[in-house]
Amino acid sequence: MNKNKKKLSRLLLASISGINRRKITIRHLLNIVKNNQPDKILDVGSGLENWSYIFPHSAEYHTVELKKDINPTFVGDYFKLNLQSDYKLIIATELIEHLPSTRLFFQRSFDLLSDEGVLIISFPFLFKIHADPYDYFRFTSYGIQELARDKFEIINIESHGNRLQLIWEIFVDTKILYPLKFFNRLIAKINHKNASYPLGYVVVLKKKC
Repeated sequence: MNKNKKKLSRLLLASISGINRRKITIRHLLNIVKNNQPDKILDVGSGLENWSYIFPHSAEYHTVELKKDINPTFVGDYFKLNLQSDYKLIIATELIEHLPSTRLFFQRSFDLLSDEGVLIISFPFLFKIHADPYDYFRFTSYGIQELARDKFEIINIESHGNRLQLIWEIFVDTKILYPLKFFNRLIAKINHKNASYPLGYVVVLKKKC
């Protein structure tokens, strides 16, 4: 499947979880652009679609990926690449559940950010196991605060999801009912949040000086 077909498939059949986290992430990134005006950004695990369109053309936007076929700025392991330590913003969406050491991720991001630099992360909670290439963890808001507290100040934690959306995600995740995923964008518009049944989180953090 070529890149354009993959993008179209993701657009049409995206999970409710992914749809809502993307919407929340865009809102927070626009707020960061307005208030912090980051001129050097690192997008870790950028995948096929990155967030470069949100930032001014004058900003340096670098991407890190393991796969060279999607033309990232840097190909390789985030923890081993020789990267500069002056990024104003690091973006890591849908990544940390796939890393074997979350504390090491926060340490590495801390080292690469400039003073008072910002880190934004997103991740699922109530969601099926998905290998990309591995799926290690699920985090609550309390867990992320504990793991990040030595290096980062939490600026905002936003959850999303409710019982209905959770049941729908499970319901359509079969071959027979898979076409019903076309209605995911409609179900995703149900705004009610239930803190006990979060589908996922978006978290904005600031480096401690």
